[in-house]
Amino acid sequence: EESSLILISTLEILLFMEQQSIYSTLNSEAWSSFAGQIESGEKLYHLFNICFFPEGVLGDRVQELFMRLYTIYTDTGHGDDEDIIRSFGRACYHHNRSSYIPRGRKKDNDLKDKNSKSETKYLIEFAKDSCSAFLEYGAQYDVFIICIRFLMRPGFCTDVICHIILHLQDNWHLLTSPEESTNFCSSLVSHAVENGLRGGLPSLDGSCADPQQIVSAYCSVLKRYRGRSSLPKSEACGGGGGVFYVIAIATIARNFASSGDLSEALLRQRFGDLPLEAAEHIWKVASSLRSSTDGTKGELSKIALKVCSSSSNKLITEG
Repeated sequence: EESSLILISTLEILLFMEQQSIYSTLNSEAWSSFAGQIESGEKLYHLFNICFFPEGVLGDRVQELFMRLYTIYTDTGHGDDEDIIRSFGRACYHHNRSSYIPRGRKKDNDLKDKNSKSETKYLIEFAKDSCSAFLEYGAQYDVFIICIRFLMRPGFCTDVICHIILHLQDNWHLLTSPEESTNFCSSLVSHAVENGLRGGLPSLDGSCADPQQIVSAYCSVLKRYRGRSSLPKSEACGGGGGVFYVIAIATIARNFASSGDLSEALLRQRFGDLPLEAAEHIWKVASSLRSSTDGTKGELSKIALKVCSSSSNKLITEG
């Protein structure tokens, strides 16, 4: 109980500082601008470490304060996703180093050129620890779900994303919160899916294709369900894969949609070893995305959510 009270007090102070920093910025005051001088990704990394506290510490008040701070730190007004993720990676790297680079020193190029491998190493270790704690006790907390899904955002390195995909391959359903399960076709879920996508249709929105390792990782998990009666699909009950499954289908589909040919023959060639229903979902999402007007990832999110939430139309013949 004492640990919980200390953590709550600390989070309340941090929230107060953030609120005062926002107020001061709006009113051209400088006395409380310290919080604004620290990069959002750095603050987010240290906030995420709360998830490693003992289970009894993560009560309702801690989760409430966590979510309020998370919302502030990930507000795009404090930097875009890539900026936040870069500073998150630097904070993870520095936190695991024996000597910390002084804050005033310019370090972006130094990190990029000399320490990128070390940064990736520490991010992977952080992802491993996070996944292990999530499976052990963290899945019951919405804040932990938020943390894991944030680490899967496309701005993170491929190795980190692939590790999480494969580490949680039998537990996709745990990455959907109870609120999302109750309202699975809501804008809340659509936004969550969108956050997990690199882009829409590359030829229309100018986004990059996903690294083949990520597409292969999603496919390798789906292959595990071929021949089983239970596919990790989007339904919130019965061990369905929820948000994670929709992101997987959308990611595979956007890359498949970039092919010149969306025939059933090509689908069989690329995804013949996937469960039939998953292959159908990929084909339908890819086809709908190709026929869309702007092909944005927002549109892709809505298409994938609609397709994965509806019953299969058996577009592909058995055999």
